[in-house]
Amino acid sequence: MSKNQEKLHFQLKNFIVNVGWTHKIHAVRIDELESYIRLFRIATIVISGLVSSGLIGILFINGYILKIVTTILSLITTIIVGITKEFNFEERLTLERKSVDELWNLRTSAEILLSEVVYNGRSSNEIQESFEGLKLRRDAIYSQLSNSSPKNVSKASELIKSRKDNDYEEDYKYFISKELMKIKEEE
Repeated sequence: MSKNQEKLHFQLKNFIVNVGWTHKIHAVRIDELESYIRLFRIATIVISGLVSSGLIGILFINGYILKIVTTILSLITTIIVGITKEFNFEERLTLERKSVDELWNLRTSAEILLSEVVYNGRSSNEIQESFEGLKLRRDAIYSQLSNSSPKNVSKASELIKSRKDNDYEEDYKYFISKELMKIKEEE
């Protein structure tokens, strides 16, 4: 095995794991955004229903408490609508889904390159050139990602395994098939 093959093999494995972690973290972020959207929609529907039915009470019953409760519920509905518009969860969700799909494709492309290294499918120079293209794509994707909360990272870690920062040795088995772990023959 040449030094160049060895270097590419190492770099591609780390690249795959890095992209795999980022993919999982942002998949968790998607779940979080979907939960917020669902929660705000349900709250808006329920509170709007209460306000609407309270409106009938205001019109036909002269109750001061009913008026206060209806006003408070109207205020809560307005706040929820304002929050959803300000934070634009739907747009964020769309961007996260697009990024997660791109990360998955990027990881798959890197796995193909790794197999080229392992099975000597192409020259190291060709693989290195393709790998440079993948790194540029990764940088472009990463520049559009939102910052993940520590909660998202922890949840992603739970879903993959217990987290060990900068130690990818154990992570390879979660992201790379056994057949691609070692180079089969020298270039």
